[in-house]
Amino acid sequence: MSTDIISLTTAIECIPTVLSNIPDTVWAAVTAALITLFGVHLSNRNSREQLRIQIDRQEQENRRHRKAEMRRSVYLQLCEVLPRINILYLSLGDAVIDIRASREVMTDLGSVASKIQLIGESETSKLAIKLSNEYAQFWTDALHKSLDVQNALRKEEREGKYANDLHGYLQTKLKELDSADSVDYEKTKAYVASLSEAHNEAQQNFQTARTTRMELRKEYIKWAVQRLEVPQDIAIALSAELRTELETSTDKDQLIQIMKTSRDEVRNRIVEMM
Repeated sequence: MSTDIISLTTAIECIPTVLSNIPDTVWAAVTAALITLFGVHLSNRNSREQLRIQIDRQEQENRRHRKAEMRRSVYLQLCEVLPRINILYLSLGDAVIDIRASREVMTDLGSVASKIQLIGESETSKLAIKLSNEYAQFWTDALHKSLDVQNALRKEEREGKYANDLHGYLQTKLKELDSADSVDYEKTKAYVASLSEAHNEAQQNFQTARTTRMELRKEYIKWAVQRLEVPQDIAIALSAELRTELETSTDKDQLIQIMKTSRDEVRNRIVEMM
């Protein structure tokens, strides 16, 4: 054991001598190699860091691009559904309510609003919720407001059908009058006269029903045009926010003003036509 310790001590004492005997050229080569190795290490680490930054930047760009594409798709869907829903509300004054069509357009609006809430920014999502709720409330108000128009339309259709039926029956009796013999002629003539009087009265009732329905229609459309201003203002603000998120170059405030001006011009023309 003591011999091993002496040998180890001797070896350690010889190290300085061995190192001092190494030529300077060898030390220079070793030093250069170490410096080169350290430089390669630094270069590789910098390259890895740059690659990581590049990959992160590319991933962010890809996410931004995908998000922009989704927003663009939803924005186009909103542009398609809003005119449909506005036309539907205004048409309640012209025809019997189409439950299926109204359900489809309201479902489409709800679907678009839900998508916007998922992919839009905070303000955009709030506007989407507000728009959906406002149009749902307007739908309830419109159904109630249009009941008189719907009832008047049904009455007009009944009066028109009755007048047409009487007209057809009167024409048949007039032909019978032409071929009636002397015994039945006066009787048939009196009946035709009563039919003609009833037909004239039915025509008057039909015209009265039509006039009433047209007046109610005017009132409803004027109401609907004014009532639509609130949801349309929300829709305009939402459209402007979506365009901002799509990073378009259009000035948001200027766009809102243009859209509101266009809306007001259309509304005024509709009211003037009434």
